Amino acid sequence: MSKRIEERLAGTGRAVRSSAPDTAQVEILRQISARVDPVALGASLAVVGGAMLLLATNVLVLKGGQQVGSHLGLLSQYLPGYRVTSAGSLVGACSAAAGGFLLGWFAAHLRNVFLSTYLWMVRFWANLSHSYFLDRLD
Repeated sequence: MSKRIEERLAGTGRAVRSSAPDTAQVEILRQISARVDPVALGASLAVVGGAMLLLATNVLVLKGGQQVGSHLGLLSQYLPGYRVTSAGSLVGACSAAAGGFLLGWFAAHLRNVFLSTYLWMVRFWANLSHSYFLDRLD
């Protein structure tokens, strides 16, 4: 609070309440609103997506049968060069990794932008609703 407000409140006998938040609350808010690293999220989704497709395809190839992975083979419509074979699993894993990286990178950027905008709006409305808002315009 400003010096003038504290003097005004001290003269009226009202209790002066400090506007500084507790350090524990500030630390919790800092942890909650931490930015997500787009490269880290993209890399993790790339590894998980590529590994899962590689594993699923190779399990079906090793299992064998008359129709090997008929449902998994439909991914060839989305992943160019993918087939339910050992070589196709490597091509599909690379394509899935690239898609996972782009998805993670984009999701992290969106989350950071939305969170920053939300926190800005909360701070803005908190400042507007402060009872001494007009005293700051001196």
